Amino acid sequence: MDPVHNTLPPAVASSLAKNTILTSNWREHRAPIENKEDDIPDNKNCSVWITGLPRDITYPALFSKLRGTGKIWSVTIKPPTDFYRNAAAHVEYWHSGGLRRLFQKVIDQQFIIGNARPQVTHSRIKRGPRLWSDKSRVLIVEGPSEIINYDFLMNFFRDRFEPNVDSFRMLANNGVQAVTWWAFIAYATQSARAEQAILDVQKNRDDRSSEECELWDRVQLRYARDPCAL
Repeated sequence: MDPVHNTLPPAVASSLAKNTILTSNWREHRAPIENKEDDIPDNKNCSVWITGLPRDITYPALFSKLRGTGKIWSVTIKPPTDFYRNAAAHVEYWHSGGLRRLFQKVIDQQFIIGNARPQVTHSRIKRGPRLWSDKSRVLIVEGPSEIINYDFLMNFFRDRFEPNVDSFRMLANNGVQAVTWWAFIAYATQSARAEQAILDVQKNRDDRSSEECELWDRVQLRYARDPCAL
């Protein structure tokens, strides 16, 4: 069952806000490795550039406005700089249908964030459509409540990569077994890395006690539907 994208509890919301990673120097030509584009025609491009965002835009606020447009591959918010007064964002969809629906929201004057009406344009960093997959930026992690909770897993992820979470939910917790729902800001660099980190610790048992290994052996993973998808 896919959870709704509810308002977070204050403690978790505060933690997410403190641990949100914003990338500076956001002009598209400033990061040559990131900007390596696919060799595709314009009509196959699945990425957009959003400018004119509020200076204090957060990932939860932006994702809430992208709901219903389409499955998202990644979102990167770029904060204001000395040269750009507003924030911006690069959004890559899994398929081009997401772009069409986002552009339609703009045409219908429904893409409004606070008092801002952001501008949406095709990105020069072209990205083609991805193959169909049941994987997404949303990962469900289930297992012993000792290790399956926000604080423990966030610290576990931080030791292995830079996690950036749009939303978190504790779906169930009976004190023995817990089910958590993680909506990351991207698939390949976030939810896939979270999945791999857990698979690695389950596989590599060196320097771990039998009790710790037993806890990780009980952890199960599955992907869930992106709440931005239709």
